[in-house]
Amino acid sequence: MEFAHHPYRGEDDTFCDVRDTLCCFNPMVTHLARWIEAANDCYEEALLELSKQQGSLRDLEVDLINLTHTHQQLQEEHQYRSTEITSPKAQLQVHSQQYR
Repeated sequence: MEFAHHPYRGEDDTFCDVRDTLCCFNPMVTHLARWIEAANDCYEEALLELSKQQGSLRDLEVDLINLTHTHQQLQEEHQYRSTEITSPKAQLQVHSQQYR
């Protein structure tokens, strides 16, 4: 005999649970069991995809942290170099004014 999963809720039950029911007992039960299995498969597939997307998000967050750090370092280097360039420019202007 073949069994299928069938949603069941008794008169006093608050929640529905799944019980094994003989397939030959009712064709509607077989039909519902197949729908339940398909829904369960879709749910599991969605959970796997969600887990994959969460992993990708974590990787992107790490990349963002690294790039932000690199950007800060480059910005500091730029400011340092800018002050190095500004100082000789000012000296050149002073010297050029003296020779005019």
